[in-house]
Amino acid sequence: MHELQDDEPRTTESMLHKKLRWQCRRGMLELDFMLRRYLDHGFPHANPAQQAAFEALLQIEDDVLWDLLLGTQRADEPVIASLLDDIRRGYQA
Repeated sequence: MHELQDDEPRTTESMLHKKLRWQCRRGMLELDFMLRRYLDHGFPHANPAQQAAFEALLQIEDDVLWDLLLGTQRADEPVIASLLDDIRRGYQA
C-alpha cells in the first residue's frame, strides 16, 4: 500500500477516489472496467447527486448491477437511470 509522503496532499477527494476505486473491484472483469472508467473520467465532473448515485450503485450486488448496465433491468430512481446511461456510453480519455 502506498503511504503518503509529507509533501503529498492529504485531500478528502483523493482518499474518496481510492476508496471508490477499491469498491469498483468486482467479481466480473467487465464490471471492473466499466465502473473504473466512469470513476476516472466521469465521476470528477459529476454533480453531487450523480456522485452520490455512483456510490449507491457500488453497493448493488454484481448480478443485479450487470443486469442494470445491460438494460435488462430498469432502475427506479431517475438519477441512477441517468448514471447507468452515462456508464454505458463510456468515458474515453
